[in-house]
Amino acid sequence: MLTRRIPIWRAVAALVAAVLVAQTVTSASRAMTDAEAAWGSGRDVWVATGVIEAGTRVASRDVVRQPAPTALLPVDAVIDDPTGERTRVSLTKGEILRSADLGMTGAGPVAAAVDEGRHAVTISVSADIYAVGDLVGMVAILDGHILVDDGIAVSTQPGSVTVSVDDTAISRVVEELGRGGIEVTLVGR
Repeated sequence: MLTRRIPIWRAVAALVAAVLVAQTVTSASRAMTDAEAAWGSGRDVWVATGVIEAGTRVASRDVVRQPAPTALLPVDAVIDDPTGERTRVSLTKGEILRSADLGMTGAGPVAAAVDEGRHAVTISVSADIYAVGDLVGMVAILDGHILVDDGIAVSTQPGSVTVSVDDTAISRVVEELGRGGIEVTLVGR
């Protein structure tokens, strides 16, 4: 029988290569474990495929389900199919849908824009200067008392603006409407 001897340097090189491969695999595995521990495991959420305007009913083509690291997700990320729901706010392409972005099930476009804990009231205005999303105030016409300084315009029509106000202010607003009227103002941020 003939035996062939392998030079020692080849055996050492093969051993070093095997150790390096084992270290690389171990490091990669550890890095994946560390990343999952830091970012959390992935969770499927719904993401806008394009711009979705406020008050629009979400169509199946408007959203796609995608995995995302748990640590990067908003607490109220939508995990159930939002198709058929109305948006409360405008959404941009790639934005993760949140529960706060969607109106109450079955709500119309204006009602969908009214947040929980708020009421909306429509006020006649003399100038059509308001846009949906504007921060507005309400001032009593008779005495100039500020009733609301954090209203949000949720709809505009020629000659009127619908404003979402906090539940705690709606009684004062309705009372003043019956008493002498209200002037709507724009509020700076």
